[in-house]
Amino acid sequence: MARFDGSEVLSSGASGCSKRRNHGPALTFDDGPDPVWTSRILEALREADATATIFVIAPLALRYSRLIEATLEAGHGVEVHCYEHLFDLIVVSEILYYLPREQRLAARGRLEWALAPRGVLLAVYWRKETRTYPLQGDEVHELLAAHTRLKRTETLVEPEHRLGLFEDLPQPAETVSSSDAVRAALSRGPRPRSA
Repeated sequence: MARFDGSEVLSSGASGCSKRRNHGPALTFDDGPDPVWTSRILEALREADATATIFVIAPLALRYSRLIEATLEAGHGVEVHCYEHLFDLIVVSEILYYLPREQRLAARGRLEWALAPRGVLLAVYWRKETRTYPLQGDEVHELLAAHTRLKRTETLVEPEHRLGLFEDLPQPAETVSSSDAVRAALSRGPRPRSA
């Protein structure tokens, strides 16, 4: 826990405990490393002559180990945040309006990655035309629907809002009803008993 009065702070993490002299707010970043954002964060910290602790998701740390090395070489701390970070429900609203296509697709990928099996993504968009958004709500909704592995199971369109429900449903090969499994077992006949 960080204290802002200059007293010592005891920090515990996956790599152990460390004691440091607190000289102000402790900066932390969760859920990295990210191939787009981590390098930008490191650059901003360098420009501000600041250090931070990056709390990582273990599989991402393994996949982007060079970013972990760069983080440590720059004098920042690295701790394990979690081994998986899955959500049953993710609600997305408005942020996708502002992102360029490449970042919007990357965000969509991160949302899919963070969604638990059989999880639900609820996309909520403002439908009124506005000049301040690069894209309108209906355009964002259709782009999401066209570039996701999730199945759009419901869409509600109202004059001012549009809601899209996308679900992480099992693929057909994964779907075997219990009655199908029983039928398959019965069709094989009885198994010989071992002595």
